[in-house]
Amino acid sequence: DLGYPGAEEIENILYRAVTDRNVRVVWITPFTDAQTGRTITDAAVYEDVVENLSARIERHGLILSSSFSAFGAYEPSPLLIFAAYGVAAAGILLLGCFFRLSRRWEILLAVAGMGACAALWCAESLWGYNLFTPLLAFAASVIFPCLSLWYAYERLSALRRDTLSRTLGAYTGILLVSLGIAVAGGLFVGALQSGSDYLLAIANFRGVKLSQLLPLAFAVYAVLRFLCPPREILAGRKFILILGAFGLICGVGYYILRTGNAGVSVLEQRFRNWLELLLIARPRTKEFLVAWPCLAAAAVLVTKGKRAYSWPFAVLAASGYASAVNTFCHARSPLWLSLTRTLLGAALGAAIGLILIAITYSGPSVKKDAPET
Repeated sequence: DLGYPGAEEIENILYRAVTDRNVRVVWITPFTDAQTGRTITDAAVYEDVVENLSARIERHGLILSSSFSAFGAYEPSPLLIFAAYGVAAAGILLLGCFFRLSRRWEILLAVAGMGACAALWCAESLWGYNLFTPLLAFAASVIFPCLSLWYAYERLSALRRDTLSRTLGAYTGILLVSLGIAVAGGLFVGALQSGSDYLLAIANFRGVKLSQLLPLAFAVYAVLRFLCPPREILAGRKFILILGAFGLICGVGYYILRTGNAGVSVLEQRFRNWLELLLIARPRTKEFLVAWPCLAAAAVLVTKGKRAYSWPFAVLAASGYASAVNTFCHARSPLWLSLTRTLLGAALGAAIGLILIAITYSGPSVKKDAPET
């Protein structure tokens, strides 16, 4: 019970079903009072729900009527094999983050990757083995967030104390480019899941939890390589190390447990509903309230020469990139809605991050000239 008057929460649920999940038939059964258990017989309550829902979905170009439009049968184009090649190429780039690959090895891996993609495509198209889409969509959901993290941490490691405007610009640039890489991965996932079976939820993306966990594990590796080698972390104050590790473990645990729709508090659900009323697409909380501000906090600590303290924030920032790609894993959500949701989250998160940097900024000290006598 969220404490709303009337059937407002039922209206919110129907709104999310229509806009986020492309539901085209709404069957309204009698409502039940959460306090008394009695059936609601007041026709005005049902009229309010229908009228308010109709007004809210108009922003999405949808009309509530007595008929509906259904998805036609659609099979993905064979040209999607090139999207698979793109995922394979991104995978080779990611391998280069771990190993120093020669040109010969890159060519061999490219040929092997293209052959594997072609084999999976033939197995699905000719013999009905449904492996091509699930495997490549999952691979894209892991590879591209990792590439985003690699770029972000490499750029963070090069930051030095500078003017406020340049520091703000550097943070904005890192966020935009790294998020762009993640969004590209999301588009690959969306393209691969463009068949009718995914649009009608007959088939769904597989490996949600793992696709969220693996980029976080990669983030630990990348942070230790670029930002904070283990000897620098251990050289810091022990209580900071313990506190940071405890906070990181709690944050990651909460993030993994909360991946999905379960475990949302009443206060957070009301906040989400308020964002849905205010914005055309509700940005993900973990992105604009956690990941992008944490990226700013890591940038602040690096520019202040306190890299040993930046690692928990840098790792928590990884959740934003995994979340951004995960947004596109919901095949039923319209593509423009997923893009809008991600960009709004980036805008709000960047605003919080820029404010954080501005508040904590301390530029190089300027020596004043002695007064003339």
